[in-house]
Amino acid sequence: MDELLPILGLALLPAAGNFAGGVLAEIWRPSARILSLALHAAVGIMLAIVATELLPEASAVLS
Repeated sequence: MDELLPILGLALLPAAGNFAGGVLAEIWRPSARILSLALHAAVGIMLAIVATELLPEASAVLS
């Protein structure tokens, strides 16, 4: 039972982040520039994930 509370707390962090983001999206409207910067940052993170996770496996299969 002692291990359950920290695990539950860590599992609730993404839910709390989603809730906070939803509330923020309802309250505040970002400008087009801020929205563009946020989307570019998200694309950069996704490209970094692809480059580090998928490309080494793909090159190993093709070799």
